[in-house]
Order: sequence, then C-alpha cells, then structure tokens
Amino acid sequence: DALFRVLEKFNLRKFYFKSLHITIILLLLIIPFWYTSNQNFLFLLDKKNEGENTAKFVSTLKKDGVMGQIGYTPQLNYLTKKRIIAMPSNPEKIFFLIDLYNINYVVYGSRYNAPFEEGNGNNIYNYESIKYIREKPDKFRLFAIIKEDYGDLTDFRNKDEVYIYEVIRN
Repeated sequence: DALFRVLEKFNLRKFYFKSLHITIILLLLIIPFWYTSNQNFLFLLDKKNEGENTAKFVSTLKKDGVMGQIGYTPQLNYLTKKRIIAMPSNPEKIFFLIDLYNINYVVYGSRYNAPFEEGNGNNIYNYESIKYIREKPDKFRLFAIIKEDYGDLTDFRNKDEVYIYEVIRN
C-alpha cells in the first residue's frame, strides 16, 4: 500500500506497471536461451559426492570412530552416520585423540595432494601423521584399500586410492 502511495505521489504508477510487464516479457524471452546453453536445471541435477565408495565401506564397519585425513572428513561426515574426526598434523597427538574419542579406524588417500612418498612432505596434508601410521604396523593394521573414480566431477585427480587402517589396541 505504501509503495503505491509513493508511486502516485511521484506520478510513477504507470512506469511501475510498464516496467513490471517489460521485465516479465524479458524473462520469458531469456529462459529458452538460458536453458539451451545450461541444460542442468538446479533442482533436477543428480547429487554427486566425492568418496562415495569409501563412505559405503566405512558405513559397513562394525565399530564407530574414524579419524580422517584433512579433506576426507567432510565427505565422510556427510555420507555416513559414523563419528568422524580430522587427523592431527602432529603425530604425537594421534594416540591422545584415539583414546579421547575412541577411534577405531584411520583413513587417508591422495585425493587432495600428491600420493604418499617418502620425503614428499611439502605436498601432502598430514604427512608426518601418515608416515607415523605406516611405520607402526604393531599399532595400525591396513584394513582396506578403496578405489575411487571421480570421473567428470572435477578436473583435479580423478582417481584415488583411499587407505583404511584399523587401530590395534593392546
């Protein structure tokens, strides 16, 4: 009501209705052109997630509590009902967090960085922690290697190997 009073006061009511009609006509003309160049309508898109194979495997694990390398934790949190925490960068804190949060599995891969190689610490998130896990077979047992193929989801590293280790408790 107030808008119409202002429009009448400044004698803009006719302009308002004309501009509204012009806007609607322009939208109706633009939509077909937009659709032909952008055929993926937002609400009709298939939901695509990274790490679906890993999440399916983690969901089947009997125990709860997973520690994941930086980058994997958001997807695992979203796709599983497991309790997921991020891996610390400092390997001295791994067992403190494992005990504190009752962690039973550790997950890492090469999706968000270079594949793990000795001396390649500058290119790998959590390099020291992963190195620690790999060097302690008495504390961590390789449980599974999951192959991921991200296809056209991204241009960055379409293939991945995700390593899942089980925490060995004494």
